[in-house]
Amino acid sequence: MRGVPYRNDQRAGGFTLLEIIIVLAILAVVLGFSVGWVVNRQGQEVEAAYSDVDATLRHARGGTMEAHGPWVITFSATSIQAVPAKPVGGDQRFQARAVSWDDGTLLEVFDDQMGEFRVPEDPIQLVVTHRAFLPAMQLRVRNEGRWVSGVIDPVSGALTTTGADN
Repeated sequence: MRGVPYRNDQRAGGFTLLEIIIVLAILAVVLGFSVGWVVNRQGQEVEAAYSDVDATLRHARGGTMEAHGPWVITFSATSIQAVPAKPVGGDQRFQARAVSWDDGTLLEVFDDQMGEFRVPEDPIQLVVTHRAFLPAMQLRVRNEGRWVSGVIDPVSGALTTTGADN
């Protein structure tokens, strides 16, 4: 048998080029999903912090209306707090509320003189009463490159979103 070459049926150790390409393609897909998840998670953290600020402002406004007494809202770079200026009594719905972030999220206030958002150096306090409107302050919640900004509605105390990059 002259025309048929000798063939060894045992394969040498190692992987074929096709097997290596398939494994690399699977790894690329898994890595693509994980990077997308991390980026999306950061945007969700900013949105959650913005919602916390909105809920705290609404809580304070509702507390002033219900208790007919003043509340003190305190903003700092990493927290917001709403506390009744006098005891509310047994109504558990309108007790003090505080939210803080330790993941790098910052609360910024628009500085009209500088024309930009700035992290407050000292805590900012607002006294809210049931007969007065809130100031129409511009706030921004930021974490690294992601942010959501809004303006406090003077009547309801809710934040109206004015921009976002998340």
